[in-house]
Amino acid sequence: MIDIFYNEVTYWLLGTALIFTFVGRHFQARKDMKDVVEATIDSLVLEGYLRTKGVGDKMEILKHWEKADD
Repeated sequence: MIDIFYNEVTYWLLGTALIFTFVGRHFQARKDMKDVVEATIDSLVLEGYLRTKGVGDKMEILKHWEKADD
C-alpha cells in the first residue's frame, strides 16, 4: 500500500498538477486584471471624466484637449 504513494508516477502526477495549478492561476489573474481595468475605464467614461469618440470596438479615448466631434 505504501508503494502507491512513493513511486515515480505519483511524483510526476503531483508535479504536473502543481505546474498547471500555477499556470491556471496566472491566466486567471491576467483575466481579472483586464476586467478591473475595463470596468474602471467604463465607469470613468460614464461619469464624464474621460472623453471618447466612436462606439464599441472602435471607441477611442481622447486626450483632454481633443474634442469628440462625431
